[in-house]
Amino acid sequence: MLKCKKAKWDIRERERIRRRGDLLSDLESKLEIDFKKDTDEIEARIESGEVSLSAGQEEKQECRTEFEKKRDDLRTAFAISDPENQQKREVPDYLIDGITFEIMHDPVVTKNGRSYERATLIEHLKRSPTDPLTRETLTIGELRPNIALKEACTEFMEMNSGWVYEW
Repeated sequence: MLKCKKAKWDIRERERIRRRGDLLSDLESKLEIDFKKDTDEIEARIESGEVSLSAGQEEKQECRTEFEKKRDDLRTAFAISDPENQQKREVPDYLIDGITFEIMHDPVVTKNGRSYERATLIEHLKRSPTDPLTRETLTIGELRPNIALKEACTEFMEMNSGWVYEW
């Protein structure tokens, strides 16, 4: 089940990154169209005799330099604006509850050392008083908070608050 959830997430991630790349590509294309239009106008002015060949070539070079600067500035702006969105986002397996496959908020550890989301495990124990993995007898009183994992989950949620709720 977790593999399916991750595969679905990977598909959504590839699509998100592709859309962001498409936007950059579209904007670069618009810059290129403007550059081509400007150079065509310069060519027309050279042909009509308004501008000498050498002056026209100089204008075209200035136009090219300006285009390249705008294109580079656009790429830099995309990279700086949200560098985390340029990379694939992943949730580490150790933060995921083995029953619901959601990120844990209040993890508890069983006597065999496996951690689960407290509310999820309590619901399971109400239906079946056994460890979900080993099927050994387990009671709510035997659960212990997993403080280190809770801190790791909290830190991960805070650092990735912009997207983690999509998981």
